[in-house]
Amino acid sequence: MIIGLARGILIIAEQGMIIDSVLNALAMPVLAPLGDLVDINREAVVTAYQFGNGLTNLISPTGGVLLAGLAIAQISFGQWLKVIFKLFPILWLVAVIFAAISAAVGI
Repeated sequence: MIIGLARGILIIAEQGMIIDSVLNALAMPVLAPLGDLVDINREAVVTAYQFGNGLTNLISPTGGVLLAGLAIAQISFGQWLKVIFKLFPILWLVAVIFAAISAAVGI
């Protein structure tokens, strides 16, 4: 019963995008000082974090939005992985380039 209650709370938090806010609120106080330590501006740290989060959400089977979208489109997760693994290196390279530009600009 406790596991069911915890899962219900997690589903509500994920669907309401509350869990993302909590994760960001917990991650940024750690990542921002690390960026300061290596002389990378905080905006670049946030940009790199968001790129990583977005790319992970493209392949993570635990993402509710991804699985819901695949279900609506009637695409199996295996078919999705075949397509996204071809596109993923390109998206990763674009994310790396933009993150490097963001770090280099250093406003």
